Amino acid sequence: MLRAPGAKMQPASTSEPSYVFLARKVSAGTYINIMDQYRPCYRAGEHPPLNRPLTREEYRCALAAAHRHGLRRLDSRVSWRDYWM
Repeated sequence: MLRAPGAKMQPASTSEPSYVFLARKVSAGTYINIMDQYRPCYRAGEHPPLNRPLTREEYRCALAAAHRHGLRRLDSRVSWRDYWM
């Protein structure tokens, strides 16, 4: 799943409806990969909040939201941001 930037302060993250669907309609045991690699391209700069990459906090919020809905089989690879930021 690609986490969209700018959703941290909204009542429900942009990813949360997907987590609810996966946990309730598919299986809480579904393996998912929450990706933090969004990079604005082309005309994304004209459409805030898509005009910037994710922050670490936004990514952590997405992981926490998945856990809140019972999704535990998350890809555990280290984020590229831990190496470069």
